[in-house]
Amino acid sequence: MKLEKWALIAEILSAMAVVASLVFVGLQVRQGAEETALNTRTIQTSAYQDLTAQLGTLNTLVIDNSDFAEALSRFNQGEALENETSIMKVSALLQLAIAMVRWHSFSIRTV
Repeated sequence: MKLEKWALIAEILSAMAVVASLVFVGLQVRQGAEETALNTRTIQTSAYQDLTAQLGTLNTLVIDNSDFAEALSRFNQGEALENETSIMKVSALLQLAIAMVRWHSFSIRTV
């Protein structure tokens, strides 16, 4: 009879150990999901900050160069640009802006 009692106690303890291990695994899975969500938000924030910095760089180009600002203003108003240099500057700016938007949309989709 003593042996049967010990066997029953051992069986109860092993069942408790299984339950405890399942709780531990569940907590680990939850923590992993929270870390993944946090990493995703961090990557999105970084991409947004990078895009903002690049837009600041573009604005600095326009602010620091009056000829470039004038050419961009004419382009925005639908007027013809005066020379090849103005056309090249505005074209380069537009290509850079398009590349930034493509990169930003790609970085958001991949997150």
